[in-house]
Amino acid sequence: MERSDTKRASYRRGRLSFWGCQRSDYEPGAPPVFVLRYKVWVKEFGADPGILNKTFVLNGISRTLIGIMPPRFGWGDADMWIPTNPTRAATGKAIAGAFQQRWFLLGHLKPGISVKQAEADFTVVAKNLATVYPAEYPKRFTVFMDSLTNLVVGRFKTTLYIVLAAVGLLLLIGCGNVANLLLARATTREKEFAIRSALGASRWRLIRQLLVESLLLAIGGATMGTLLAWGGLKSLVALMPQNIIPAEAVIRLNTPVLAFTLSIAVLTTLVFGLVPALNAARKDLNEPLRDRGKGISGGFRHGRLRDAVVVLEVGLSLTLLVGAGLLMRSFVALREVHLGLQPDHVLVARLPLPTDRYKTADQVTGFYRPLLQRLKALPGVVEATETSTLPPYGGIPSDIEIPGKTHAEKWNAMFQLVSEGYFPVLKIQFVDGRGFTEAEVNGARKLAIVNQTFVKKYLGNENPIGKQVRIAQLAEFEDAVKEPMFEIIGLVADVKNRGLQDPVEPEIWVPYTVTGSAFRGILVRTAK
Repeated sequence: MERSDTKRASYRRGRLSFWGCQRSDYEPGAPPVFVLRYKVWVKEFGADPGILNKTFVLNGISRTLIGIMPPRFGWGDADMWIPTNPTRAATGKAIAGAFQQRWFLLGHLKPGISVKQAEADFTVVAKNLATVYPAEYPKRFTVFMDSLTNLVVGRFKTTLYIVLAAVGLLLLIGCGNVANLLLARATTREKEFAIRSALGASRWRLIRQLLVESLLLAIGGATMGTLLAWGGLKSLVALMPQNIIPAEAVIRLNTPVLAFTLSIAVLTTLVFGLVPALNAARKDLNEPLRDRGKGISGGFRHGRLRDAVVVLEVGLSLTLLVGAGLLMRSFVALREVHLGLQPDHVLVARLPLPTDRYKTADQVTGFYRPLLQRLKALPGVVEATETSTLPPYGGIPSDIEIPGKTHAEKWNAMFQLVSEGYFPVLKIQFVDGRGFTEAEVNGARKLAIVNQTFVKKYLGNENPIGKQVRIAQLAEFEDAVKEPMFEIIGLVADVKNRGLQDPVEPEIWVPYTVTGSAFRGILVRTAK
């Protein structure tokens, strides 16, 4: 959204005006600015509009806060956004972050342009780029476009559809229960309505009476259901771990969905609550008045309808039960997935270091080496380690080369930058060889440890110990590693590195002291 020329916070109809970056903010020499995430604004600043246009020091640079993004904007799960322009220098070398600086293209299709047409245009562009940068493109590739919603939601969409189907079935079962209870109640009141009609009550009078009764019942149930939904949702959000759902998701009561649900519930109560009045108005009153039992004849009259409702309820209940059983089975299967490590009693912390102060391997090592020593000295700490990525998601992708091995296609693997305590912290089992020593890590020795999938895919039955592997991506970092050839000294059992469901990919671990690039964090194993 456009930033106001006056650069002042304002309220319009009770809402804060949200401002973003102007085109001038991207020009060379423009004053440093940034935009803040809505969640951070609320959590850290109490939703104070007075912080707009104030100056903050970010990594030693004074930047002016010019805007607060809407609640659902959480692109990249970042806390703030800084304007920058792509340059040839930035795309040639990796920044001090994880890997080469990548840029996403987002845009709206012009009216009348289909996705297929856009994909065809981008395919031409990509083919031309592939001839200029052959190392960055495979020999055969396909360009496809994806919606931003699908990109953000991903596999979570399937889960949402499953939950939606389950909630829909549960709503129908609830409506069936209400309908059946009202029909059973109507059976016992059939004689009552016959007496009322005999005493002169009109059909409209009976309908009004039941309409009021059903409406009061529906309003009471809807009110209680709304309160339970609101409280349950608040509790669920408070208990939900972070990073379970996409950052752009805002979990709250949805007004259209709530209105639809309440309408169905109220309509069910009204329709089936009026059945006895309508039935009494069109039937002979002599038979109900002659019945000595309570509701016997009414039971036969409404028996078929009640039986149909019961059959519908049973069918829906069985469907829901089978679905719940399958979900529980999937949950248990995921819980029993062998990770290849022991995550219990392991604490995780991300430590993004200022890139202007920690660019080289010596600078990064100078921060982490004393930190790890202090952590290991704490009571209750068994072991601590530095790491560039966290399982069960793998490390940094890279092309690799193994001397003496020829292959037609590119070989690639993930690699992680770790300290000597990584394998003891996660209790990853060694199959052959050994781990890093403290002296080897501090000396930035070019040593590597690989997993079983790496050996099976690239070495077959050969013994990996003593083999050499070249990790090409290390040569592309801003703090590049010259001749990134590493000697394999250890082989470990496979550890999940592509999530819980996907198969394990080849992976390499090297000392974190060889480069100052890539994001870092720590893992700590405690006794309890």
